[in-house]
Amino acid sequence: MSKSHGGRRPSKYKHRSKILFSKTKAYHRRAHSDASDDETGLSVQKKKKGRGHRGSEEDPLLSPVDPWKGGIDNPAITSDPEQEDKKLKKKKQPKIKEPKKPKQKATKPLYPPTRRNWESNYFGVPLQDLVTLEKPIPLFIEKCVDFIEATGLSTEGLYRVSGNKTDQDNIQKQFDQDHSVDLMAMDVAVNAVAGALKAFFADLPDPLIPYNLHPELVETAKIVDRTERLQVLKEIVKKFPSVNYEVFKYVIGHLNRVSHQSRTNFMTADNLSICFWPTLMRPDFENKDTLSTTKLNQSVIESFIQQCQYFFYNGEIVETSNPVATPPPAQMSNAGHMVEPLVPLQLPPPLQPQLIQHQLQADPLV
Repeated sequence: MSKSHGGRRPSKYKHRSKILFSKTKAYHRRAHSDASDDETGLSVQKKKKGRGHRGSEEDPLLSPVDPWKGGIDNPAITSDPEQEDKKLKKKKQPKIKEPKKPKQKATKPLYPPTRRNWESNYFGVPLQDLVTLEKPIPLFIEKCVDFIEATGLSTEGLYRVSGNKTDQDNIQKQFDQDHSVDLMAMDVAVNAVAGALKAFFADLPDPLIPYNLHPELVETAKIVDRTERLQVLKEIVKKFPSVNYEVFKYVIGHLNRVSHQSRTNFMTADNLSICFWPTLMRPDFENKDTLSTTKLNQSVIESFIQQCQYFFYNGEIVETSNPVATPPPAQMSNAGHMVEPLVPLQLPPPLQPQLIQHQLQADPLV
């Protein structure tokens, strides 16, 4: 037993001496805890390295309640105020988000911008600046209508088939330079003149049919009784500004004459109204209400074309049967029998492999 106790004493004394040494070392540190900031910073750096402070963490004198929560007297956990300031500066202050201002959408024009790429003193100006009491119809409209009625009333697809844009621009440019220009001498196609006329109305600042009358026209188009509907439309037309009324009367009269040649040009009042109502009314096609009233607007223009005499010349209501344009007539062959205008292309059948072998010539070298 004595031997066994004697063998344990050295380790026991060694352990106690380590504790005593650590307490002594901690006491000296506590005595010098009020040293300068540089010495405190050095002690913090030594603690980070690890080995010189193991005893202080277990010392009950420094942290009697919790060894890990020592007071400011414990040099092992004393922090450097400069480093604390740096840490605070590094912390980003939370940004206060300002409420986003609602974006104001720019009001889009109800019609695409002008198609012209040159400055003009005639095209794109208000209609009242182009007329006088003696001449209530703009000169350009008169020249275009006279040319079309003299040369192209029987042109197939008139106002439906697009003309050459370069020719349309050239017509307007030539008129800009000289109002007395002769369209006959320019040698242009009738479809180009028709396109230039439609472009004139498209470039006006305001449509020929005023916007404030569009709702009334749409509601009138819903009236079932035909006679009542035409009577109400006649009263609405009288609300047009005087300049618009005269030009509208002139254009509708021209379209009425075009529709009378529908057997050759295939442009009935219905077809003409489809081509012309967007030009005369210039609706906002991005509006869902406009899309839902497209057919009503088109039917209004069709009624004006069909009943031109009733609306503007105190004529009687014309009975219409809504004729449908017939396809082009079949052509007569030299043999005297009828043939279709378009003959489908017929290709010969592909050659069979055996036929190809017979057509190959023998190799002279064999």
